[in-house]
Amino acid sequence: MLTKKDLKDALKNLPTKNDLENTVGSLRGEFKREIKSVIENAATQILDAVSRGFEVLATKDDLKRVENKLESVESELKREINDLKADTPTPQEYRNHEKRISRLEKTVFSS
Repeated sequence: MLTKKDLKDALKNLPTKNDLENTVGSLRGEFKREIKSVIENAATQILDAVSRGFEVLATKDDLKRVENKLESVESELKREINDLKADTPTPQEYRNHEKRISRLEKTVFSS
């Protein structure tokens, strides 16, 4: 049978209210530190990803340079097309040219 002494000895091994409060407090502190660490790591990863994304994006100056280059290429192409249009014979000029060639062929081959 259990004696009073046995019960006292058993109760001595049980944690007290203060022990439990200290344990809970330290667990809270560890939990807060762990959460803070996880949040800091996540924020660091997000900032790294965002900064890498911005490195790839062109700046306003880059876009302006590309726009200026495109404008110069466009004006050069228009100039070349206009030159080609001016140098290309009209249908009437082409027909006249064919007539001259035909006459030259007749002259060359008839002799």
